[in-house]
Amino acid sequence: MLSNAIEFTKNKLDEFLSNKSGNTQAILQLSSLSESNSDKSSDDNVIKMAIVNIEEEEAMSNRLSYTERDGEFQKKNPPVFLNVYLLFSMDFKDSNYLEGLHWLSFIIQFFQQNKIFTADTTAMPNKIERLNFELVNIEIDNMSRFWGALGANYQPSVIYKMKMISIDSDAMEARYASVSDPELKTGM
Repeated sequence: MLSNAIEFTKNKLDEFLSNKSGNTQAILQLSSLSESNSDKSSDDNVIKMAIVNIEEEEAMSNRLSYTERDGEFQKKNPPVFLNVYLLFSMDFKDSNYLEGLHWLSFIIQFFQQNKIFTADTTAMPNKIERLNFELVNIEIDNMSRFWGALGANYQPSVIYKMKMISIDSDAMEARYASVSDPELKTGM
């Protein structure tokens, strides 16, 4: 599910960036941030997309492990609902710094226009019904620590929280017949 949601988001964003700019060359690149401080001998200017945190949605963590389906109760561990933090960072050479900010603005526009994707309005990946996106505000000292922990120099960036990816193995622990109302025999 996680990889499907990331790939879906990247493809939608690539499509938007291509339409906005008229540029068919992919500018958005999935990245592990360990490459952020690598030598810049390449001429490529890219926006890097990376996962920087995954957390369980606390509001959904205490769900019941029993569900009723087809007249029987099924016991299984409830799905885990995840929030995924996506970083979009500008990796442009100094001579193209303003161009990079232009692309970063397009990314903000995309999420401003597409805060929610649902199966009703968009062809979603299998088993994903809805994705919500919200901009994450991070104080400057925390952002400084974040980039320092990566061992990288700060790059202009935004972080979006992709909410509620459901991970569910569908493994059943047990099945129980449902209890029905008793029949009363009155003898009349």
